Amino acid sequence: GYIFLNSFYLLIGYFIAYVLLTYLFKVRNLSHSYHESYVEYRSLAEGLRVEFFLRLAGVHEDSADRYLRKHRQHLQWIREVMRSANIFDPQSRPDLESIKKYWIEGQYEYYRNSSRKNKIRVKRLKVISAIFFFGGIASILGAIILTVLHLYDAISSTIILIITLPALAGLIETYISRSTLQETGEEYSRMENMYENAIKLWKENDDASNAQIIMELAKEALRENADWLLLHYQIPEKIPL
Repeated sequence: GYIFLNSFYLLIGYFIAYVLLTYLFKVRNLSHSYHESYVEYRSLAEGLRVEFFLRLAGVHEDSADRYLRKHRQHLQWIREVMRSANIFDPQSRPDLESIKKYWIEGQYEYYRNSSRKNKIRVKRLKVISAIFFFGGIASILGAIILTVLHLYDAISSTIILIITLPALAGLIETYISRSTLQETGEEYSRMENMYENAIKLWKENDDASNAQIIMELAKEALRENADWLLLHYQIPEKIPL
């Protein structure tokens, strides 16, 4: 009877926790519009930054048209704002060295640091998930041993571990997947390599070659920015209810 009573209260607690978490996920989905605004304004800021450095390089072109067709559905108003900011003439005397220092080298440092932080975070979460997972297996083995030894009073606490530890491991793995940490980390590494190669290819007193590097970087920066928007724009819609 004691074991049954503890199991009953355990099931009631599990049910309450399940309902509460489901409600929180629904609340998070209701706040989806705030998430959309954050992602879109961040993408706008990145697009305007690319356009600013193109102006500084003496290039006058509509950066909004460089987004791929698959990006344009979610970027329509962002592209219109970028076109509105495209009314100013470019720099009459291009300052390529400032672009190299404040954009290319700055972006290289940003992606390098972000890539490393992301990898460390994913690795740490996977280690914690593995600890919970194997802890759940150990709890099952412990419950079997307690049953063989007829130590029934200690089994109720072991059952709690059997339920909670694998659940925590699953939640962490789900978070890693839903938060796109791995995909974002891979993209950060790719962009880090791209900016590093640009620094290596930069040639002093060769404005024509350096201007071409800037144009290629601008195209890739806009592509990465739009892909980042699409990747993060849909995250709340994937939360299981």
